[in-house]
Amino acid sequence: MECPTLLKYKNKWYLSFSDQWPNRIVHYRFTDDLKAGFKKPQRDFFDGNGFYAGRMETDGERLFIVGWNGTKVGHADDAEYDWGGNMVTHELIQAKDGSLSPVMVNEVEASMTNSLAVAPEKMTESIKSDDNTLNFAGEEYEVAGFKKLLGSYIVSGKFKNFDENGMFGFAFNLDSENVGKLNIVFNAANKRIEFYNTDNIMAEVPQSYVDYDFGKMDELDVKMVIADGVVSMYVNNDIVFTERMYLSQGLEWGIFSVKSKVSVEDLKVYK
Repeated sequence: MECPTLLKYKNKWYLSFSDQWPNRIVHYRFTDDLKAGFKKPQRDFFDGNGFYAGRMETDGERLFIVGWNGTKVGHADDAEYDWGGNMVTHELIQAKDGSLSPVMVNEVEASMTNSLAVAPEKMTESIKSDDNTLNFAGEEYEVAGFKKLLGSYIVSGKFKNFDENGMFGFAFNLDSENVGKLNIVFNAANKRIEFYNTDNIMAEVPQSYVDYDFGKMDELDVKMVIADGVVSMYVNNDIVFTERMYLSQGLEWGIFSVKSKVSVEDLKVYK
């Protein structure tokens, strides 16, 4: 364990620390009284292993956790994480019981309000598209591909009408068969959000994942910041998933589904 923080925020003491092995993620504990010991919340992490060495900071009114999205060995997407990288900041919202949830920093969201037209440039025939809504039929592999992203963007949308065994998500760096070489996967059957730095998501293991049981939820409200190879995806203002993806920009990206019916509504892109 390393990079600890101990601070008081709104009558609660918080302790955060980074787990060097085996998961390399940031954990936290809290208490009303330091002499009484700390309580482990039901979910004691905010993000996956793409966010490391996070330290809590507060101005008295708001609470943040500031960490690093690591570079990768040789600056290659298919490589392992290295030390150092780009600073990433999440705001933390305190619940009544003292537990914390990460959300996008308001100032980041407010800096990207220029709405861009978003429509698939290519699409599997079985997908139905209407008014920024995509309806996937549940075929073997379906994908809707969009034009290249450059610079800093926010992609938002709502995933609905999926079943408890669904598999769907975002694909980046699409190949000639429109399969992503980089994939953020909502894997309801495994109760996880996963990141694969390979196009073979059915046979390979994910480079990163966070446990998240969403199979019986009504929807997944997603806001994703994409900035120069750093991607942070906020889900339901409840959890965040940060990854290093060098080729998340400058190449086509898409939304895909594997044998899963799912609807994507209110799809928007802001710069």
